[in-house]
Amino acid sequence: LPIYLLFYSNGIYIANALDDTMQNGSGLNPGYLTTNHYNVGLTIPQANLVIPFPGDSTKYYLFHETAEHPQSIYLTLQLLYSVVDMTLDSAKGGVVQKNTVLLNDTLILGRLTAVKHANGRDWWLMSHEWNSGRIYKFLITPYGIQGPFIQNIFTVRLNYAGQMLFSPQGDKFAYYDPNDDLDVWDFDRCSGYFSNRRHVNINDTAAGGGVAFSSNGQFLYVSSHRYVYQFDVNDITNSQFTVAIYDGFQSGG
Repeated sequence: LPIYLLFYSNGIYIANALDDTMQNGSGLNPGYLTTNHYNVGLTIPQANLVIPFPGDSTKYYLFHETAEHPQSIYLTLQLLYSVVDMTLDSAKGGVVQKNTVLLNDTLILGRLTAVKHANGRDWWLMSHEWNSGRIYKFLITPYGIQGPFIQNIFTVRLNYAGQMLFSPQGDKFAYYDPNDDLDVWDFDRCSGYFSNRRHVNINDTAAGGGVAFSSNGQFLYVSSHRYVYQFDVNDITNSQFTVAIYDGFQSGG
C-alpha cells in the first residue's frame, strides 16, 4: 500500500503534509528548551511519538516531551500529549487538544516507545523514570488512556544518548546507551509485563548509539560511533559479533 505523509513535528509545532503549521499546531511543549531552540526544533531523541486512536482512523495522539534544567542539567519533568483530527482544515488536519499533561515526574529525556497490544487494537506506551529502574506503562484503548502502570525493570539510567525499542513481533524489548550498555527483556503484549532481563557489557567508548532488530526478530544490532554489533536474541549474552567498522570516510557537502 502507498504511504502518505499526514503530519510531523519538530517538538515546537506540528506541521501538515504541505509543510505549513497545522491548524492550532503551534505552541507545542512550552518551556525553557522550546523557547531557546525555536529556530532549530528540539533535539531530544525519541521525544515525539504518534499513535493512532484505536477504533478511529481519523484521529491521532502525539505524545511529546521537552526539557528543563532545574539541576543545571536538562531533565524532562512532564509527559504530554496532543490530539490531531485529520478531518479538519480540508483534510490537512487540526489540533483539537494540546499539551495535556499525562505524567508529572522526572523522566529520561525522550526514549518514548510503544508497541501494539496482543489484541491487535490497543497500544502500550513506555516512559522511563530518570535515575531509576521504574518504567511507566500506559494502555491506549478506544476508551482513553489507562495508567500509569509502574514496574521496576532493574536498569537505572541517566540522560546518555541511546535508544529503547520493541522487536517487530513485540515480544522483546531492548535498551542501549554507551554508559550502561545493553539490556534486553521478554515482553508480554497482553499484560504489559517485562521479564527475564539480560545484560551485556559492550565495553565501547562511544558517546552515543542506537539499537535495531532484524525484521524476523532473531537478531539485534547495536551501533556505536565506530562499530556495529550483532546479537542473537536467543543467546544475547554470548553472541556479540562485530559486523561493521567505520572506515573514517566523510561525504562532502
